[in-house]
Parts: sequence; structure tokens; C-alpha cells
Amino acid sequence: MLTFITRRHKLKWIGIAVGAIALTILLSSITGAIREHASADSANWNDAVYSAPLGLMEQVQRNNLSPDLPIDTGRMRVRKVQQSGQSEPLYLIDSQIADAAKYPQANLLCGELGCAFFGYIPSDSRYEEILNTYFNPHLPPDIPLFESTETLKNGLPVLKVNQMESEQVQQLTLAFNGQAYEVIENQLFPDRYE
Repeated sequence: MLTFITRRHKLKWIGIAVGAIALTILLSSITGAIREHASADSANWNDAVYSAPLGLMEQVQRNNLSPDLPIDTGRMRVRKVQQSGQSEPLYLIDSQIADAAKYPQANLLCGELGCAFFGYIPSDSRYEEILNTYFNPHLPPDIPLFESTETLKNGLPVLKVNQMESEQVQQLTLAFNGQAYEVIENQLFPDRYE
């Protein structure tokens, strides 16, 4: 009887060890999926402190932030879009703060709707804001948030923005109307994601 209890005890510990290994594998695959999920579009974005042209982030600060808000615009991310034939570069700004775990203070530009995204073009000696909206950056792996097309409308590229609508990807097509970007098409893809 003692041998049976010992075997049972060993089997219990083996079961716990196998369960712990399975849980570790599951958690590491989830962590990998989250990293992929967050980085599907990251190759096109750079930290503002290193890539934003002089004066751009100061203009973002003036247009969108109160002097009382302790948000470091240098830790936001910038994407420069310059297509062939484009009259001037388009700078897209993602207000998410890099290294949020390292700098835990709240970013008031992100909330339930997503995070604020801005678009600027050079204008005289400053920058002109032509996009100011909220997008949710959380998408399935390998689906980018922004895609720029080679089609130009009023000198700037038509943009495709992917968003989640329930379990499906919704693609918004944005075009520059001469003053600002506006949605000109809305398409819902049939694939479902959990």
C-alpha cells in the first residue's frame, strides 16, 4: 500500500511538472504572438527623438498637448511617407509612448478608442496638421496599421488603415482632400480573428 501511495504521489508530481511545462510553452507562445501582434507595423516607424525633422514634434506639442501634460513627444514614433511624385513628405505620428513598461506614467493620448495618430506636412517654416484621429493599433499578426499606396490625391498618397471591427479587419481608405485626410472607402474583410 505504501508503494502505491508513493507511485501515486510520483504520478501527481509528474502531472504537475508536465502541466507546468505545457503552461510555460503556452505562455511563451502567447508572449511571442503579442510581440508579433505589436510589431506587425513596427518596421516602418522610428522613435521621434531620432527621426522627426526639426520643429515637427514641437508643432505636435503645440497643436495637441497642454503644457501641463507630462508626455515626452520624443518617445512617440514617426513614419515618413514619400512616394514618387509626391509634392512633400507626409509625417505620420503615433502617440503611443515607446518603453511604456519602463516609463509607466499614463499617456493621455491613448484610451478605449485607441491612440491618437497625427499627420503633418511641411508648410512654410512650420508643419501643418492634416490628420488627427484615433486608431486602435492592436491588430492580428502580419496586418499593418497603415499602408501607403502609390496613388496620389492632391499631391499626397492615399492611405489604407486597418482596424478591428468585432472579429474582422476593417480597412479604411483615406485620401487627402486638399486640407485634411478623410475616409473615402470602408471595406470589411471576410476573415475572422479571435
